[in-house]
Amino acid sequence: MGRSKNVWRAYMLYSETGFIERGGTIACKVVSSLNLPREEMYSMKPEFVSEHQGRSAFLLGLILMHYPELFDQSTWFTQLMFELCHDVGEIKHGDILDDGSALGSDALLSMRQDEEELMDEFFLYFPSHYSIEMQDIGPKFESYKDRMPLFLKMVEKLDAVLYQLFLYNRGTCGDVKAKKPHPSGRDIRFAKILGTSRAIDVWTLHLRVAVKHAPEDLKEPLRKILTAAFKDTYHSVPECMTIDVTDIPLDAPEDHIKSV
Repeated sequence: MGRSKNVWRAYMLYSETGFIERGGTIACKVVSSLNLPREEMYSMKPEFVSEHQGRSAFLLGLILMHYPELFDQSTWFTQLMFELCHDVGEIKHGDILDDGSALGSDALLSMRQDEEELMDEFFLYFPSHYSIEMQDIGPKFESYKDRMPLFLKMVEKLDAVLYQLFLYNRGTCGDVKAKKPHPSGRDIRFAKILGTSRAIDVWTLHLRVAVKHAPEDLKEPLRKILTAAFKDTYHSVPECMTIDVTDIPLDAPEDHIKSV
């Protein structure tokens, strides 16, 4: 297939993400204090996957420019392109709760495999050397493995928190109880630990737990960015940033429930 057609095919597939609601962020549009019924929560404007991908890539670019010591500049383009399209696989089944709590394990594995296959197909539209790099990053990105894929995943999760803070500054407050089709088991567990279901707090704790074993030089910029964002918004640092995460697991048996 010629280069021009590859560009068009990749563009067409990517554009589908503009029609996929991010189930995990439906709560972004909810003002918790209103105690709206779930039907009204869902009627509010959702966030779409393409919005999240674009913001994540922009955030990654900012971090790379401000912290150029993290990676050789020769990798920046690959990183930015991957972050810009990391959720294209969700075209197949939509946004899946990140801990799989809505599904049986076999169903979850099947859907994840479908996502990986679609991502591999999508990357075939890239020039061969980039295609190979992208296909190599994909599985490691989902499993928090290796330095570059791990960092890309960290930035993607950071975007979710910073977007919540952005919305808070606009007068709205996301609540994980409003997640569609329902909160994930992990959300519920972290909310119980913190004593709040506010998305800002729950997802900050999620991020800190998920990356606690990451190299310190990767965690430090994210910690500084989060601290600056919280102080700029609250003039203080909340408990979700200070609680000891040493003994808090990312996954726990009680997370994997089929209904809430």
